[in-house]
Amino acid sequence: MLVADESSTLASIVCSNLHDIADNLHQSSIRTLLQEVAAKALDATVFPIISNEDVSVPALHQPCYERHVVQEYVNTYFDRFYQRFPFMLKDQLQSSTEALLTGKLPENNPAVPLINAVLALGCRLVQKRGIGDSKSADREARNYFAVALRARGNLAGAQAQASITAVQALVTMTIYLQAGGLQTATLALSLISTAVQHCLTLKLNRISSVRALASSQQEYQLLLRLFWVVYSLEKPLTMRLGRFSSIDDDLIDYSPRMAQPLSEDDTNGQSGLFLHFCEHAKLCSMVVKQLYGITKSRERRNEIQDMFHSLDTLLQSWKDQSGPIPTDADFSVPDRTTLQSSQSENNVELYLRWHELKVTIFHKGKPCVQSAREVLSQAHLLEPSATYSDWLIVQVPIMACCVLLIDIFSKDRSEDFRSNMAFLGMASGWLGRLATANRDSAHDIAFNKIMELIALAQQQCKV
Repeated sequence: MLVADESSTLASIVCSNLHDIADNLHQSSIRTLLQEVAAKALDATVFPIISNEDVSVPALHQPCYERHVVQEYVNTYFDRFYQRFPFMLKDQLQSSTEALLTGKLPENNPAVPLINAVLALGCRLVQKRGIGDSKSADREARNYFAVALRARGNLAGAQAQASITAVQALVTMTIYLQAGGLQTATLALSLISTAVQHCLTLKLNRISSVRALASSQQEYQLLLRLFWVVYSLEKPLTMRLGRFSSIDDDLIDYSPRMAQPLSEDDTNGQSGLFLHFCEHAKLCSMVVKQLYGITKSRERRNEIQDMFHSLDTLLQSWKDQSGPIPTDADFSVPDRTTLQSSQSENNVELYLRWHELKVTIFHKGKPCVQSAREVLSQAHLLEPSATYSDWLIVQVPIMACCVLLIDIFSKDRSEDFRSNMAFLGMASGWLGRLATANRDSAHDIAFNKIMELIALAQQQCKV
């Protein structure tokens, strides 16, 4: 049985399949390399760049708080992130920002980390758009994130008071960590777990408590959405890192559909994406329960497989609701120009999330191999971005690589296992771009070890 607090998705895929590697001259090397790839790839998104002795980030530069710069970053944040995470009103943030600019906002106010996390996200997008260099864009954005992270002590611990603003701050910081800022999944999970505790203290999982807290219908809807944004961030992280969630689904008494935006101006086609992420998170929650539940045992393997197929049915339903995907069963390559639109990028991201779940559920076999191929047919078309998760563009393609490599080396490999090489070629291009760009030291993704495995796989395919 998998151990939830010690096993990431990638590690569990590799470890559960090592015994299936066929006997050959390179069997020992193959097993060692696969284990090293799993460990190294996890390091790339888990271990913090931050010093263990200092919970803040190293002093960089004083962020720029000139009014026109701040306004540009705030506008950019809402333009690009609101449809994905509709948990905050722009006019409320503007009011707090004005207080910050005029020196009227106390340093211990939770709005301080909230504003700076928003500015970090907006800055990264603006800087990347202007200079086209993710590494330089990150450097500027981290000046703001450093301020937000230093204020973390005001958001957690015995002295911290649960508040809506504190939850919003923790959520925004988590989004930054997941969206190409600092590739530290464990820190992101720590932040979002604190947000969960605040939500549970405020009882945002109960509709009656939300009604009692809200002073208006608009705020009521906002609080509903805030809880589900927290849910949609926490559940996938726990699944990917092999941890148990702090949110008990049985104690939530309302659905994300009740949290849809109210007005036409607010909706603008955005609620659909919000709901898709919520439904994806609910599926992640079910997968975690199935993979790591304390009642699971080897004797109940047939029941586990039945549940996996039930989850697969739910997954198919979710995919069917996600809109058109720029691919087909023949893996025709989409026109790169079609990926420039936000909607096309969103569809590709949903597509990758869906296949990530498939790989997580099955670990091996035909459905898993097919999904791994689908991932690699799409991931290499994306550009590293400040909007989608680093886990999605680093970990998921590496997971797909491991699945296809294991299939080639396995005793019970697919009939068309040689076809995997074409997709591994796509993977080498994408992972090579990441390794060359080296957006920061955390993206040491074991590229050379993966290439060694691909070379061995090529030899295996000639046999």
